Amino acid sequence: MCTCEFCNTEFTPRPQVKNPRACSNCQKLRQRSNEKSWRTKHLGIYDSKYHKAKRAVRQLAIRTKVKDVIRCIKVGGTLLGLNLSEEIQQSMIDLFFKFLSDLGIRHANKFWPVAISS
Repeated sequence: MCTCEFCNTEFTPRPQVKNPRACSNCQKLRQRSNEKSWRTKHLGIYDSKYHKAKRAVRQLAIRTKVKDVIRCIKVGGTLLGLNLSEEIQQSMIDLFFKFLSDLGIRHANKFWPVAISS
């Protein structure tokens, strides 16, 4: 038996829960208190400056990954005896940047080879 933090009643916890804090009637109260404490810890997260800064960081990460891909393609082309012009390289950069931007950097990181990014 455990005691609920919110209503101070005794309850039998589910066996899957390691540290039960609230009875089934008070779970929504516990959720709200957790959300409230999280919001107080992260005050500026809903600010537009925060999102603009995060977007700039994501775009910079995408640009560096795109440049790595173009560098690898350029090396591969050199090994095959092909020469990529600056126009082709720029169009490939634009294409890859748009692709990874649309995909989202979080998804791109899942599929990105470790050898290229290091």
